[in-house]
Amino acid sequence: MSKQKTAQKRVRAHKATQEAEIPSFCDGVKALPFVSGEPGPTWQWWTVKPKLLWEEDMKTGRAFGDLAVHCIRESNTNVLLGNIAMDMGNRTGVSGIEAGFFEAITKALKGMSHA
Repeated sequence: MSKQKTAQKRVRAHKATQEAEIPSFCDGVKALPFVSGEPGPTWQWWTVKPKLLWEEDMKTGRAFGDLAVHCIRESNTNVLLGNIAMDMGNRTGVSGIEAGFFEAITKALKGMSHA
């Protein structure tokens, strides 16, 4: 199963059970499905492969945004969002994944749910 599908499945399970934790995603930033490489100069903060199906990519992006928010809250990782945004800026084009990601981040900042 792909990292994206695994992430979406875990987020759905979390929302369905209304539990307060997402298992093992914030044991470290590297556990996030969109982060790859090794800590340091080779660390890639945004490695996604859009399917170019807007709604499906939006769902993936929302799931990734929810995971990032959870990780930031649980690990007090204040630099995570900035690093992700800088890596996004190095990519060409914007897909539904980026749009969904920032929708989830924005709604979390507002204290809202996108459900």
